[in-house]
Amino acid sequence: MSVWTKRRSRQLIALLLMTGLLALGGALVVYADWTPDRLAGMGEGQPRLQATAAPVNVIVNGGFEDGFVQGQGMGVGWGRFESGVAMAGWYDETWTKVVFEGKHAQLMELKNNTQQDRAFVGIFQTVNVVPGANYVLTLHGLIRSDEGSPEISHGGYKMQYGIDFTGGVDWQSPNIEWVELPWNDQPRQDLTGQNVYEMDSATANVTATTGKLTLFIRGQKKWPDGLEGNYDIDGVSLVGAQQTAPATSTPKPPATATSTVPVTTTTAPGLPKTGQDFGLVDDPVLAVASAAMLIVLVGGAAWGASRRRA
Repeated sequence: MSVWTKRRSRQLIALLLMTGLLALGGALVVYADWTPDRLAGMGEGQPRLQATAAPVNVIVNGGFEDGFVQGQGMGVGWGRFESGVAMAGWYDETWTKVVFEGKHAQLMELKNNTQQDRAFVGIFQTVNVVPGANYVLTLHGLIRSDEGSPEISHGGYKMQYGIDFTGGVDWQSPNIEWVELPWNDQPRQDLTGQNVYEMDSATANVTATTGKLTLFIRGQKKWPDGLEGNYDIDGVSLVGAQQTAPATSTPKPPATATSTVPVTTTTAPGLPKTGQDFGLVDDPVLAVASAAMLIVLVGGAAWGASRRRA
């Protein structure tokens, strides 16, 4: 072989080696950047609750159009409570003059109060929320009394809402932050058919601190007497992020009675598990790296052979 031919062959082999090394180095850099993203979230233990992108109303049956609990009078999805010092009642409100939207609202009632400032009637609901997420609470309703106005009742009828940010269901808990609504009582009955009722509303910003919170809504009758107060509530919403569980949270089937010894296996990151189908086509970066390695090996062998022939 002439000197020119040998020199030319070595140049080609050197070029082949350089190309293979560059391709191998590039593939390894890309793989190093890509692998953490592929492994994100693996091996972290318990699944995390995430928030949906679009805000939703996490309150169930806030418009009271989904029915009422038979024999108890509160809307489906809600609980109820009372203080026990007055006659309390819960009903499906269908009088269109006092329904905010749809055909139904929640009606609560207090009468025959025996203790001053102690008569309460209410409903509550516990919802799942995302810790740290912001929500907008909206309420609609009105107060009606036998007296018919705050001037005559001397401010004897009030409505409040409260939130237990721990998700508790005890309406007397010190964890609840109560807020009085600036709603005045209106005539309880429309004997002439001429009354025009003012539907009150309220909104508030709420920031969740745990994965659950409980909303309480209550009516209060202040003075001890036999007069009656009605409390209508409708259009309740708490709009914000909703919890969504990852697919891995699917409940497992119940365990059988057979006792078995658990076997723990550990798989190195990036390697297929035993029994798992795997091919280079599934990982294009590894395919490029393998091809580059093959080029380097072939080039190295050719270089060695040319040296021996020289």
